[in-house]
Amino acid sequence: MRYLALVVLAVAPAAADPPSIKAPADVNLATAVPLTIAVSSTVANASILPEHLVDGKLDTAWNSRTGDLVGAWIALRVPGDAHVTRIRITAGFTVKDKRGDLFTMNPRIRKLMLWRGTSRMREITLDPERRDLQDIPVDLDGGDFKLVVSELVPGTKATWREVCVSELEVWGTLPAGTHGHPSRPIVRVGGLDAPAFAADRCVPLMFPGARGGKIAPDGDVVRATSAIALEPHLVVCQVEHAADATTGDRTVELALVRPSPPSVLDRQSFPVSRTTASDVDVVTESAIELSTLRLTVDEDALIVAEVETASGPMTADSSSKSTVYRATRTGLVPILTFASKDDNGESRNADLCTLAIGTRRSPLPDLDLVCDHVEGRWHDEDPRGNGEYHDEKTTHYRWDGKAYQPR
Repeated sequence: MRYLALVVLAVAPAAADPPSIKAPADVNLATAVPLTIAVSSTVANASILPEHLVDGKLDTAWNSRTGDLVGAWIALRVPGDAHVTRIRITAGFTVKDKRGDLFTMNPRIRKLMLWRGTSRMREITLDPERRDLQDIPVDLDGGDFKLVVSELVPGTKATWREVCVSELEVWGTLPAGTHGHPSRPIVRVGGLDAPAFAADRCVPLMFPGARGGKIAPDGDVVRATSAIALEPHLVVCQVEHAADATTGDRTVELALVRPSPPSVLDRQSFPVSRTTASDVDVVTESAIELSTLRLTVDEDALIVAEVETASGPMTADSSSKSTVYRATRTGLVPILTFASKDDNGESRNADLCTLAIGTRRSPLPDLDLVCDHVEGRWHDEDPRGNGEYHDEKTTHYRWDGKAYQPR
């Protein structure tokens, strides 16, 4: 008798394909993360601005200084945790207007040299007949990049000797775990790092008629000037002036200034004074004090403190009202106000407040207002301690899109 053996093999089901992981989508980093762009020069025409390079419009353009042709450049600073896949650029000024075809009348770019930091990478050839944005492959993490013009096609208008670019875009992927927020690039002339702005430029910029240390031929005497850079393209000028060099009544004027091309975007005026009460020999004085607070890697806020002090026998009082401003392209925008005081005579009652960065968020971090409440008496020991009592309190503020609100 024969037996037939039947062997049944158990076969494991095929493993399911692993879920596909979507590659991060490319976005225009120039509108999604803080980006800094610099150009080698700018044409002497107040209606043609470096910012036109990245305004999203093909009917405007950055123009270099007349004669800055081969060797003209555009530099980019991209956050290191972003990834750049490509740079997109036009070969010229793509618009036609009543003067004619500005694309063919101006020089057009045929070749560019791509640099990464201090390393020359490769030469890029553009099609000078194309009016649209052309791709330059990159595939590198963020950092400093530069595009240097190495060859041009002359325009039909021989006297127009400027490099023109209607638009530039920087495409890539956002840092892991982020979604990006609407952003506008900072555009500088001459370098990625902000040049110093000399305070002596403030008076002629704010008071074009100033002469011989006066804001006008018959005007006040300039007592003091200072300048604070908030962003590469925005500076705050402070000019203090008075009827004469000795008077206690003065005016402090603040102006938000764009250094290039030079222009005053906004200004504010604060009266300040110094008086002495002869009967009690107390000197009362007011002043304006400026400081900055770094909100993001590319933005400083301006803090304007209106300070009043009273000093004399058994008196050392002070109070301040501080307003935090963001500097925009149209003016100074108040976003938070806080106060401090210090009544310090035979007893002390003070609320000493300072502002600090809290939790980092996008687009702006939280702010923490730390106030130290102080009480004390000179002649009697405070029963709660050795002459002085402290109680610290922190108020947290969060950006709501327009201003900071307590939370």
